[in-house]
Amino acid sequence: MRAKLFSHNASRDPRDGVRRLPQTDETWEASWRLGRTWVQAAPAPPRRPYLLFIVSDRDQVVGLDVLDAPPSTDQVWEALLTTMRRPVRGAGRKRRPGAVILDQEALVDALAPRLDAIGVTCRHREDLPHLAAAVRAMEHHLARHTPAPPSLLGIPGVSAALLGNLFTQAAAFYRLAPWKRLPYEAPIKVRFPADAAARYVVVMGAAGETFGLAAYDRLHELHQVLLGAAPGTLDRHMTWFTLTYDSAPYLAFDDLDAIARYDWPVADERAYPAFARVITVPALRPPTRKDLYWLEGALPLLCDFFAHHLEVDAQGKVRPFEYTLTVATLNGPKPAYLGDPSRCARPDRLAVVRDAVMCVRLVASDSDVALRGEHPNVCCCGMKAARRSEHDGRAARSHPVPLHHVRHAEVGASSQIHEASHPVPLEARRIRAACAYVRQARADMILAPHARPAPKPRQA
Repeated sequence: MRAKLFSHNASRDPRDGVRRLPQTDETWEASWRLGRTWVQAAPAPPRRPYLLFIVSDRDQVVGLDVLDAPPSTDQVWEALLTTMRRPVRGAGRKRRPGAVILDQEALVDALAPRLDAIGVTCRHREDLPHLAAAVRAMEHHLARHTPAPPSLLGIPGVSAALLGNLFTQAAAFYRLAPWKRLPYEAPIKVRFPADAAARYVVVMGAAGETFGLAAYDRLHELHQVLLGAAPGTLDRHMTWFTLTYDSAPYLAFDDLDAIARYDWPVADERAYPAFARVITVPALRPPTRKDLYWLEGALPLLCDFFAHHLEVDAQGKVRPFEYTLTVATLNGPKPAYLGDPSRCARPDRLAVVRDAVMCVRLVASDSDVALRGEHPNVCCCGMKAARRSEHDGRAARSHPVPLHHVRHAEVGASSQIHEASHPVPLEARRIRAACAYVRQARADMILAPHARPAPKPRQA
């Protein structure tokens, strides 16, 4: 008897119970939207869920479902039946609406016969005002707890066509991987248009952590960063423009929706281009319209340079370069200039950057500490200073080093000497002393004589 009853219930039409529900004169609006939030189930990357809303004409959410993909016709049908049987908490008793309105004609054609069988009318309408109000309310609530970055589309004077060009050029720049072609973080002078003021570009990515570029408006600001000045000592009015590559959660939802709508290219799931202005707090601000129009001409110029004109000699130095290229923009073809910043004023500080060699590291062995690099001319010049500092307590900076001993030390935008991973405890003090020694020697070497503080007179 029990087996027969189970078989009878299993074959029952799910609409039978819904037909007996009381019916009201309500009108329900149903549709799905891509959520403006991020969910993550480790180890999968973060993703945006799809939210299926069912809202009554009394501005009441009666049904809500969270999905991994856009819902199918059967999923929408099941959601409507479930909402009729069990509305969400606070949405009233179970009931049938008088009508259901959908914003997709194909969905109306598929569900109209099924809804008509349970006495509910189904219609199509492009605008769903009650559902749109519920979506805005949810987005406003989520934004209060998880603020999103500002949208590029909200910058005055920035069009979708311009951003489409920038995304295409940024994807080409990422695939070119110029950080693998440069032997060090060499500054590049860029003028766009060719008769405009110069900006000084540094390609980021040599350390394998952050990829992209930074563009400085003034040469002396680039000097400060290359000298490794602490953020608190930088000019409080100093700011620079950056293009970095990150995962999708670092972009605004409006920009992510525009990527899907206009099919803008993205080179990799971890290579979404993020444009920003950095101030010395440090903090991020949206780029200006001028920044984006400058980048529209600078990126094709840089791609052409790294693909066809970059030359590195046997000693790991970038050969001098200077040329002009006509690039295509939304406003027509325009000339752009690219050159070696060593031809600019104050070349004394940038000469060291040209001579820098990557991969200088402090290596801790069982018996000693040495400074070494991949370049054959790199000299081991941290060991003696570290020993003296550890022995008599004097700071490593009190032992000046000859210029040719430190000229191959890495000088980059991060201004850091990388330590060997997991050094043994007995050698930790020597490593720290050698780091301080090399940093001070590097600063003494880079700073021009007139920029060094005058020595204090000795007291009698």
